[in-house]
Amino acid sequence: MYLDLVNRGKTLEMLIGYAAQQPETQYIMLTPLDVTAIGEARKRVERAHTELSLAEDFVTIKRMPPPRR
Repeated sequence: MYLDLVNRGKTLEMLIGYAAQQPETQYIMLTPLDVTAIGEARKRVERAHTELSLAEDFVTIKRMPPPRR
């Protein structure tokens, strides 16, 4: 499914917010898209949900190497 930049940011906020409310669960998200918006979405979640205290390593990004051709 294609999401424009604004909707992608909102979706990331919702996913991070939901994951923060489920501390006993680990989530893995795979995407071929640019993930630079994740840091900004995390900050917006922290501002919107002051009751949540997200650890510095709450979101970890693992980038796969490009495929060999």
